[in-house]
Amino acid sequence: MSLHIPKKNRLKRWIKLNYYRLVRMKDSPHKVAGGMALGMFLGVMPIAGPIYALIFATLLKLNRGAAVLGTILFNTATTIPIWIFSYSLGSFLMGHGWNSSDYIYRLMKARTIKEVWDILSATGISLLIGVIITSVLISLISYLITYRIMVAYQDHIKKKRLRHHEIYHQ
Repeated sequence: MSLHIPKKNRLKRWIKLNYYRLVRMKDSPHKVAGGMALGMFLGVMPIAGPIYALIFATLLKLNRGAAVLGTILFNTATTIPIWIFSYSLGSFLMGHGWNSSDYIYRLMKARTIKEVWDILSATGISLLIGVIITSVLISLISYLITYRIMVAYQDHIKKKRLRHHEIYHQ
């Protein structure tokens, strides 16, 4: 007998599981939030992934688990829309406007790896500028959110332990 989880509950379960993984990390809120922000930053960047997150988190003395979790949150399903937005942002900042439909259309029509490479190299500066800005914004937001979650959770646990101590050690 297999356990079947309906699709609408899968996302909720996945979010809850990762929330508990995050808040139960035994580290300071700053280190966990910093690790998450680093992972989110690297997760948006082309080529970087969990291995880079692990290396940089170790070098920067941030929480490695949170860094890896941050990169995993940006999988293929989220990377493509973020890259399209990043390309549009970079194009806008380069003075080419917000239109990314031509870029997407050309990528969809590409038949070979060489054609994809040619398109990416021709639009690389716009994409790179947009990805860097998007990565920084996402990592700052994730730091703030993760930090607040960690502080609130750790305060909750302290209060719970204090109540338990008061009840059983009077």
